[in-house]
Amino acid sequence: MCGLEEGELVEEVNPDYDPVALFEEPVAAKPVVVDPVTETPVHHHTDACYEEVLVCGLPEHHHTVNCLSDPLDGTQDEDEWLAQTGTTLSGNWADDLLAVAESQLGYEQSERNFQLDDADGETVRHYTRYGNDYGNDYGPWDVMFLSYCLKYADIPQSAIPQVSSVLSLHSQLRSALYNEETGSGYAMDFDGDLQSDAAMPGDIVIYNGTVTKAVAAESQPLQVQDDSADADIALLSMDAAATTDTAPHIEEYTVDASTVGIVSDVDEDFGTLTVISGDVDGKVAKVTLNASQVTTLVSVANAQQADYGVSTPYFKVEDDAGAITTIKGLDALDYLTALKVQRKNGTEYEDTNVTTISELLHSSLTVTDIPAKEIQENDYCVHVKLPKSFDVLNDELIFGNLEDTGNYDTCGSYRLLKGNDGCWYAVLRYDQNYIQQKEEAAAGADPSDAKVTSNVAFNFQWNQSEVTSSGFNQIEVNKDYALDITINPDETPDEDQKDDKNYDLNQSVKDPRCDGSDAYLDYTVTLVVQNEQAGPLTLADSMTLPTGVTAEYVEDSLQLSMKEDDTTLGITWEDDNGERKITLGSAGSPIAAGTYSICYTVKLKDVGETAVDGVINNIKILDTPISDDAEESVKTDSLVITSQADPSDYELPSTGGAGTKLYTAGGGALMLAALVCGVCRKRRRERRAR
Repeated sequence: MCGLEEGELVEEVNPDYDPVALFEEPVAAKPVVVDPVTETPVHHHTDACYEEVLVCGLPEHHHTVNCLSDPLDGTQDEDEWLAQTGTTLSGNWADDLLAVAESQLGYEQSERNFQLDDADGETVRHYTRYGNDYGNDYGPWDVMFLSYCLKYADIPQSAIPQVSSVLSLHSQLRSALYNEETGSGYAMDFDGDLQSDAAMPGDIVIYNGTVTKAVAAESQPLQVQDDSADADIALLSMDAAATTDTAPHIEEYTVDASTVGIVSDVDEDFGTLTVISGDVDGKVAKVTLNASQVTTLVSVANAQQADYGVSTPYFKVEDDAGAITTIKGLDALDYLTALKVQRKNGTEYEDTNVTTISELLHSSLTVTDIPAKEIQENDYCVHVKLPKSFDVLNDELIFGNLEDTGNYDTCGSYRLLKGNDGCWYAVLRYDQNYIQQKEEAAAGADPSDAKVTSNVAFNFQWNQSEVTSSGFNQIEVNKDYALDITINPDETPDEDQKDDKNYDLNQSVKDPRCDGSDAYLDYTVTLVVQNEQAGPLTLADSMTLPTGVTAEYVEDSLQLSMKEDDTTLGITWEDDNGERKITLGSAGSPIAAGTYSICYTVKLKDVGETAVDGVINNIKILDTPISDDAEESVKTDSLVITSQADPSDYELPSTGGAGTKLYTAGGGALMLAALVCGVCRKRRRERRAR
């Protein structure tokens, strides 16, 4: 910091310079000195010329476990997790909640993506899709797992809250606790006296259990107790391994805690429950409980009956088997003035009185001039029984908001329910304020003059056991109304045209990926569905392999996407004697027209250094004969897999087939040309010699 170079000439002599003291004491009083031997003043550096300055530009840092985290590991976008969540909802909350929970079994938190809890600074929280969906990536996720399942089971928060902690869940359920005086409420607190038959599959329980807690063991700087000069010298001489900090790491132990689960099974004989819980040793798993562990039970079926918002089956009475035996409310069948049969034409629906037996159809019913007073007297509930020949599809129209036919304002909600008599019911629940406003707006302020007209739309197919496909059908709707419908058999296209009309199926494969002695083939099947159809649609995939080569499907590689970005359709597969059955959609749910991409991976085991020729993947649509041309289009060319252990500058084409033939033909032509050239030269030499 003195600004002078060692030995630099100076203009004045330092009167305090003492050459003897310079060697006796390590620190000089003044940095500017003169050389006593020469007459020219020069500068010598002393300790006063120096100061300690940090020059690295980084803040002082002490490693914590957060330094070990990979912030990208395990992250997913909504499309990815919905592909693993997708399930067809039935409208029964308990069934739907359990179905979503079961679809999550086996999911694990990211072990490499974590952060220290901001609250205590020591608990390690891992990234999960449930935290991400809730908006708290690294939050404790046992209750957020429940919130995720409630959300994707379409259970409204007005009925069962979606929260992030047991304390908050129990606090918000206080208003839902059972009241013996009023007989209301769908949640019950227990003190170890839960009856073995009190819980049903799909119910929610809060229970006492053990959970694994992870805490950070931070790094500790090396401690030196001896501060003598000898100890300092010893510290400097220690090798690098001994001087590093103790590495930060994570320690785990189990603690007793209150958590939540979704009931999947009840064993009344042993008095136990099986529940699906989040964060069971870091994953979604099943846990077996004794009834004494349960502290709170939430009856999801009762919550659905009590809800006055999106869902309406409060008026549903069930027997022991869970089937509907009685539907409360006003029977509005006599107010039914229209029940249409329509088919889709582009984006619009058109009325028709001629259909085929398996055709997907659309309908809308209209109930006209229902007295508002009667709706009020029947607890604001109305139901309309549909003909038994109508088999309603379980799709996006099976429930929704009820709109005023005059101004299209939301005036309630509706749901289509199936009774144990085999008939479907359109069940309408009106908003109380809407009915009161109707009464107030009635002519002469007489509530009896208020009338309500409503319309409900849904999709359906014919119940084939209740109609004839040989022609004319008269379907009774009510005592004053009937449908005259001609129902014909399904059209059977020519064998060669069937696939061209309904489907287009093609397949492609990427170049093989090698991993040690194994090779992986990534297939993409493009399926074009020309016309909307009822699900499910099943494809069969099989491998034709050369002798000595074995293959297996990579189980978690199956993915489905749609060009039109409709990701609601589910996809599953299963092994069937070495053949892989791939199923799109489910019974009762339509498969929309469009282009679908089905991706999956096949692993070729222990191919080693040997090139494999003749690997063929075959895929076809089951129960649907396809023409010869289409049959060829769904098979890939033979694949030549060349080991990459010692790659050369030139490799055979990875697709093999025609490519290898070209290389072989070209090489043969060169060899033949060389031979001909050699023969000609030999003959010329012989002629010269003669």
